[in-house]
Amino acid sequence: MAQKKGQPKQPYHERVAEEVIKALEEGTAPWIKPWEPGQQPDRPTNALTGKPYRGWNSVYLSMMQKGDDPRWCTYKQAKELGAQVRKGEKGSVVQYWQFREKQLVKDDQGKPVLDDEGKKQYRNVELERPKVFHAVVFHASQIDGMPPLPPRKEKPEWERHQAAEQMLEASGASIHHDQNDRAFYRPSTDQIHLPPKGQFPSADNYYATALHEVGHWTGHPSRLDRDLSHPFGSEGYAKEELRAELSSYMLGTELGIGHDPGQHTAYIGSWIKALKEDPNEIFRASRDAEKIVDFMQGLVQEQEQTLEKAQVQEQLVAELEEASQEALEGYKSIDSWRNLEATAKSFGITATLARSEEEEGAMVVRYERDGEALPMQTELMPGDGKALTSVDGQRVEGTGFTSDPEWQSDAIKKAITPMLEQQVNQRLEAGQGLAAHPWQLADDPEAYGERAGHWILVTHDDENELPGGVYPDQELAEQQAGYINRLAAGLAEVRDGRMTGEGLNAVAMTMQVPGEYGVQPLLNAEIETWNGTTQVRGCQEFEDDNGEKYIEEAPAEEAQFFGVYVGQEDGRMMWHSDHPTQEQANAVSQRLEAIHTQAKVYQSQEVQEQSQSRSQAQAREANSMETPKQEAQQQTAQEKTWLNVPYREKNEAKKHGARWDREAKSWYAPEGTNLAPLAKWLPENNAIRQEPPQDPRAEFAEALKDAGLKIDGMPQMDGKLHRVPVEGDEKGRTSGAYKGYLDGHPAGFIQNFKSGLKTNWKATGQRLNPAEIAKLEREAEAKRQAREREREATYNAKSEAITQELATLPDAPADHPYLKNKGLDAAGHAFGAKQDDQGNLVIPIEDKDGKVWSAQRIGPNGFKGYEKDAKVAGCYQVVGGKSALEAQDEHEPVLISTGFGTSASIHMATGRPVVVAFQDNNLEDVAKEFKQQYPERTIAILGDDDRHLPERTPPLPNSGREKATAAAKAVGGRALFPQFTAQEKGREFTDFSDLHRTRGLAAVQRQVEQGLAQARGKVNAQNQREQALEKAQERGKEHDDQKRSRGPARGEARGLSL
Repeated sequence: MAQKKGQPKQPYHERVAEEVIKALEEGTAPWIKPWEPGQQPDRPTNALTGKPYRGWNSVYLSMMQKGDDPRWCTYKQAKELGAQVRKGEKGSVVQYWQFREKQLVKDDQGKPVLDDEGKKQYRNVELERPKVFHAVVFHASQIDGMPPLPPRKEKPEWERHQAAEQMLEASGASIHHDQNDRAFYRPSTDQIHLPPKGQFPSADNYYATALHEVGHWTGHPSRLDRDLSHPFGSEGYAKEELRAELSSYMLGTELGIGHDPGQHTAYIGSWIKALKEDPNEIFRASRDAEKIVDFMQGLVQEQEQTLEKAQVQEQLVAELEEASQEALEGYKSIDSWRNLEATAKSFGITATLARSEEEEGAMVVRYERDGEALPMQTELMPGDGKALTSVDGQRVEGTGFTSDPEWQSDAIKKAITPMLEQQVNQRLEAGQGLAAHPWQLADDPEAYGERAGHWILVTHDDENELPGGVYPDQELAEQQAGYINRLAAGLAEVRDGRMTGEGLNAVAMTMQVPGEYGVQPLLNAEIETWNGTTQVRGCQEFEDDNGEKYIEEAPAEEAQFFGVYVGQEDGRMMWHSDHPTQEQANAVSQRLEAIHTQAKVYQSQEVQEQSQSRSQAQAREANSMETPKQEAQQQTAQEKTWLNVPYREKNEAKKHGARWDREAKSWYAPEGTNLAPLAKWLPENNAIRQEPPQDPRAEFAEALKDAGLKIDGMPQMDGKLHRVPVEGDEKGRTSGAYKGYLDGHPAGFIQNFKSGLKTNWKATGQRLNPAEIAKLEREAEAKRQAREREREATYNAKSEAITQELATLPDAPADHPYLKNKGLDAAGHAFGAKQDDQGNLVIPIEDKDGKVWSAQRIGPNGFKGYEKDAKVAGCYQVVGGKSALEAQDEHEPVLISTGFGTSASIHMATGRPVVVAFQDNNLEDVAKEFKQQYPERTIAILGDDDRHLPERTPPLPNSGREKATAAAKAVGGRALFPQFTAQEKGREFTDFSDLHRTRGLAAVQRQVEQGLAQARGKVNAQNQREQALEKAQERGKEHDDQKRSRGPARGEARGLSL
């Protein structure tokens, strides 16, 4: 690696890669050499600080190290130790990356901000470009006068094995000893498979192999999230092996269990190839290996802290038990502690005991949720069990020291409820665009009957109506929407595991119920296991021979009152609430279903997918087992078994042993009952039965919805195939298909290409005659036209409001924070953007006639939003002005980009006008619009390249590139994308705005102009081909004219005379 004079200095990463390749080829790289237990050298350590080197520095110095002395230091540090680096010794270069730095806090005038003590304030700032530092270090063998190396403490075998076993246990990894001679980690099941421990040459060999596989295990998406999808033998597979091998080597060094690379040395050739192609790969692999080591050591530390906390808890609980032995009943501190602990647990909070720092002999209860301490605590007196709860040091209002368990629990509830309300508020803010909202039906009795002109609630995308009927005015509808959205956001928190049913109940009890009927208390519904279904039952109260009262189901005309029941995951219908009239019960039932429907909108996609996976797994498991009826014939009830018994069949069920649960208000089979005669009422055999809908289109619509298809209104049952979006589709995608028939017995076909579902459907209702079919078709068309009129009216109203607002707004300043952050302030203007009173940029979105239909708002921090219910499709803005676009030569391409900031960067770099489409999904519509305006001009789409998204787990589509490419193809144009270096790609740079900020406007201009030159070349070539074809056609025409002028040829005349 000697550097010749006059040659440019070789980059550090290339020099290092060459040394690693050489060590791999010679078999001297430390992680491919076998190390016996107890003989593996210690990790390289700084001689002055005593800290071990990390990441690649640790591996590199291990390669350069001579002997067993692990100490290294700089020339200056050696002098501080009273030692001297020998003359002529050559040091080794290590590299440090600084990702954040301490910066002085300044005010608007650039002066330092001082704290209360008059000291300057600093803050840690994440660096946009990390700083790289290099240092030259020398090994102890290169230094004279070094202090003697302390004798190395050998770890006995039992200590090594105990530490390794503790690490495996702390990981919680699922390890199966079911192999003969293979060891591997399977990502699909998240399991490690090993041979039994006795088949290894030694326990050290077993732990070294296990920790190698644990290295792979850390790559799971729920942990360090590395890409584990590469097939065996691929380059990606070898790179993952390099990370696991490096981490195994590092952990083996820490634990002293040795290192046996074994079969993993087979990847040496692949590693050498990868390093030759990308010298930085060894740095990335070392960094990931160090992350694996840190992750595993962190799990061990967490386990030790947990055990330590548990021991302290046991001691304090024992003290409370001892103090309570002689206390009067009702004043025992151990009872108070258990009550406080149980109450906290019901809200998803962990309570822990600690000694009071303020009052000797007293204890305090501290609370945390999801590992974070809450600003509340309870003082607990061991003597009499009295407790006082406070928040932020202030006693909870309306409470005091008490030993009454109900008052203690109430204080906890009052303390936690505001925090839960804030949690719900955050969920609502995060899902602002997902809220259900009022929608006024057109005043068209023919289309909507009695509902015409009234208000309903619809989902955020205006595609589905929420249960709950109609509302006479907008104010009440708004109140209902707010109430449902809030409880739905809370229910989504419950379903996502971030709140308990008790917590949601506490939030519900603080809310004002709009209208006549609320849904409190939600907890009675066993909300955590609610499947979203409800049922209203007529009820009668009876009294048995012993004078005990009980409730039984009754027909509506005989009912004394009506109960609302909610379905559970195990098939039971649990009582929720009673109401004096059926109308009230139906209103509560519908509101519950509306909350459930909206909660599914708020619920995270990850949890929904997990739920679907569990359901599919349960279905597969059920299909592989005997049918429930067969199982019932063979078994008796091993426990209390719930039943779904209709009212008219209750007497029959009673004869076979069914009993009524007064509290649950549901039928059940007691333990030991023969289930064979009760089989038809078991939940798995007796789904809730509903009357078939009168309108087969409504029934087909429900089937489509259940299959995940999204339709606008009623399905078109015209015998034709219709493509529609499905749940999870991006805008513009249609991953669903259906075909429906109304003639005769209504039937159809449904397919969801995303989920793989493909099924036939047949209506359960009656056959339709031609007159009924024609009537349904007329109604469907009338409703479609009404929806279209409503949509157009909404668009026009929004357009007028936005236009009026823009007329009052001032021009945005050139130094707006967003423009400065994007490097656009140098233009000296805001590219036509306005600024609202919140400090947001406001960019109008117009059509070809200049009419404003919508606007984009960009906050100082870069947050972007659009006007709700406003038209965007086919609309745009031109940075640089429409007049500049019109003035361009017909051979100049029309430039279209997605974002406002990106378009402004391109305009600054090239001086050309740039059309802003605002959204990837709008690129094609805008491209077609400009192709229609300028048919002779080429369309150039300057797209975003989100290349990092497909590499994630799970992979996401590169929407920016896909949409830009599709838009260019649709108009015969060209898609251009910014080109980045490998390092820039690693930082997820995607658009021309990123190119502007990283390399300047000159780089943007160069890349854009090169792309446009190619686009012009393509157009010129096409023009030349067209001109050549025209000339050929003209020559052919001239030739034909000459032939006709000469008359028929000799052969032609002979032919005619025959």
